Amino acid sequence: MITNKAVIILSRLDSTRFPNKALKKLGNKTLIEWCITSLMPQKHYKIVLATTNREVDDPLIEIANKYGIQFYRGDCDNVALRVKNCLEQFKIDIFARVNGDSPFPQRELIEEGFKRLEIDNLEFVTNLAVRSFPYGISVEILRAQTYLDHYKYFHSNTQKEHITSYFYENLKTFNFLNIDYGNSNDHNVRLVVDTPEDYLIITQIADALSQINNPTTEDLVKLYKKITA
Repeated sequence: MITNKAVIILSRLDSTRFPNKALKKLGNKTLIEWCITSLMPQKHYKIVLATTNREVDDPLIEIANKYGIQFYRGDCDNVALRVKNCLEQFKIDIFARVNGDSPFPQRELIEEGFKRLEIDNLEFVTNLAVRSFPYGISVEILRAQTYLDHYKYFHSNTQKEHITSYFYENLKTFNFLNIDYGNSNDHNVRLVVDTPEDYLIITQIADALSQINNPTTEDLVKLYKKITA
């Protein structure tokens, strides 16, 4: 039986702290394009962009079509519901959650997470239960059935906005694995665009990456430290 795996990218354009950041240019690509292309080429999973059903997010659909990836449009504020409906529509068995404000998701890390979840018969693989990786380099992988079975217990606004928060709050009840980076000194490095200040740094990193194919986490950390020194 073939397992239907997907990486679900969550993105919307009217961020409170940094509106339209997904469309900000990093070199010759937008932030959301960096996120998408960092996950390519994908052999063992599909990529789905999950955004809202509002007109303001139409440009994200144009980008999804440009790269030939699937998309789902759903609830604006209840992100957990949006993901639930996305899982059901595409009949996904296992999924990784990626935030669209992370331009450099690590494809190999996600592939390893999928592999570990299946081989070790886990319900949840993460590297955020104890943070050791830089911000923006995350892996959160769940069995869709586990997510769907527990969705009815998502009651707080936090649980509805941050779709994995329920699982961290109840971590000991799940068969999970936390992946460790091994370099605790790098966990405060910010490889994410959450603010205009982040954007200025990430723009310089993106410019430097024209000389590096398939940058590793270590490559990105070195560039960050060089730029912010």
